[in-house]
Amino acid sequence: MGVRVRLSPSDPRSKHIKNILKSKEGGALKVGLVGGGIGYATVRWSETLSEKFAEENRKESSGRPEKRAKLCGADNTSEQANAVSSAAGSERQCVYPSRSDEKIQDSKQEKPEKGAWKKRKKDRERSKRELTKKSCTSKTLIVTFGRLDPGPELPKIHVLLAHPRPKVLAKLWAVFAQLGVCQIVVINAAKCEKQYWYSDKSCLKEKLRIPLLAEGLQQGGHTRMPNVRVERFFKPFMEEKFKEAFPEDAQLLLCDLGMHPCVRDVVKKLPGKKLCPVVLAIGPEGGWTNFEVEMLKRKGFKSVSLG
Repeated sequence: MGVRVRLSPSDPRSKHIKNILKSKEGGALKVGLVGGGIGYATVRWSETLSEKFAEENRKESSGRPEKRAKLCGADNTSEQANAVSSAAGSERQCVYPSRSDEKIQDSKQEKPEKGAWKKRKKDRERSKRELTKKSCTSKTLIVTFGRLDPGPELPKIHVLLAHPRPKVLAKLWAVFAQLGVCQIVVINAAKCEKQYWYSDKSCLKEKLRIPLLAEGLQQGGHTRMPNVRVERFFKPFMEEKFKEAFPEDAQLLLCDLGMHPCVRDVVKKLPGKKLCPVVLAIGPEGGWTNFEVEMLKRKGFKSVSLG
């Protein structure tokens, strides 16, 4: 293909390639395009302009330290005392200072904070370390794609998932993508807490879940991004949208409590050489209610056990 992709030094992929894979100049790297093929690409590292600017800033920051301010409070006070007191022959008259003079005297007697020069020295050293760190890591990764072949055919697995705890759902995005799930339908159930739908920890928003799904694709070694569908109401979805969401020839399996055949044994007995579509309904932590189980079985779901 000859397509070139630039990744900045702050990109997690470039950090992984540099620190974990440790790919050198001209090395080969297994790559893939989301929704496309899988192949190999060549790696090349190039210096960025920020490295040159960092070197200049480092030279400027390594100059002479600032001179300490001279303490002149004692001299000023003595001069003011001489100006305030006056002598007329042998008799001296004391002139009391006004409020404005007192303010001036207080401002002149202010001393710098204790250890201020040490603080400035630490700040200069910290800035030097930050500049050297940026200059060492500011290398842009350039990946040149080669020929991309279509990846292996993945099973068409659809998951009807009742909304779990937000933290659990955030962990499941990468797992579903890694296993090659085709579609994920997050649905409400009677035993799902209402506050789950308003929490950003579940990563239901597209901008939050896409990075987690992409991480699962990297671990699984394929490029098929799962389709995500969010349904807030159980009954309207089952009555009106169920046929549109899943294929007609899909095998419908319901994870239910009790003594039921294992999912693995049921899938092995499916007819045909190629694996037909499968819809797996997984309930909440408290399980499906009797009403929900009856409605699912009316659509053709069969009770199974996860093992």
